[in-house]
Amino acid sequence: MSDGKRSDRKVIWLVTGFLCLFLVLALSHRVFVVVPAGHRAVQWNLRGGTVADKELSEGLHLMWPWNELALYNTRLQSETLEFDAQTLGGLPVKVRLAIRYRPKPGRLGLLHREVGRDYLQTYIAPELRALVAGEVAQMEHESLYSERSLLSESLLKKIESGDSLTLQLADGKSEALVQVPEVFVNDVILPPEVEKTVTEKFNKLERLEAAQYDLKLADLQNELLEKEGVGMASFQTKLGPGLKYYLQWKAIEANLKLAESENAKVVVVGNGQQTPVVIDQ
Repeated sequence: MSDGKRSDRKVIWLVTGFLCLFLVLALSHRVFVVVPAGHRAVQWNLRGGTVADKELSEGLHLMWPWNELALYNTRLQSETLEFDAQTLGGLPVKVRLAIRYRPKPGRLGLLHREVGRDYLQTYIAPELRALVAGEVAQMEHESLYSERSLLSESLLKKIESGDSLTLQLADGKSEALVQVPEVFVNDVILPPEVEKTVTEKFNKLERLEAAQYDLKLADLQNELLEKEGVGMASFQTKLGPGLKYYLQWKAIEANLKLAESENAKVVVVGNGQQTPVVIDQ
């Protein structure tokens, strides 16, 4: 083989090698994929579409460059949602919810195939809107405004029971593909004129309760004073003529205790009818 042909072959091999290296570098981000912490991924391939029964965990993975990868945050996430509803009396209100949510473990592939990555707005929010409307329609606006915790508990019980947040799958089965472990009613917004009326009513009730408490406390204090008076009168009646000597005895006890202290004193003795007086120097 001539030197010219060998040289041409080397050039071909070098060009081919550089092309392969270039392709590897250019496609490396699609061949070597990393699933970050707190995430899982769903793969889509040309042959079968979404791989619904397999999730890619955290770490490095290899895949064909023509396949697609969808990342999902599997940590608990927080969101505030606002819904319109009507009370039992037909009053329009706005209910503001704070929720925590995440994809259901093992159902990420189905969630991606049936709903997609915007599942908060296309799946969770519509389900919660219907749930809130149903619960609010059974409550009067005053109880809804003053007892928001009851609405929070009712919504959470409905979710935990499996009666809501279910999605009908392609095979006809219904299943919840997300978890919503926390639901809290942040605010209930009434029409301005109604809110003013309700606020005034609750303020009056609070003042009335405070006044009733003060009256009850005054009655208890009067009862206590009355019992103390009755007790003192009974005590004096029982002592009778001995009351004078009892008081003298108590005075002597007090002086004895004072005399037992380490400080220097001056004792002033009375005329026999009065108790001694102890004076510190």
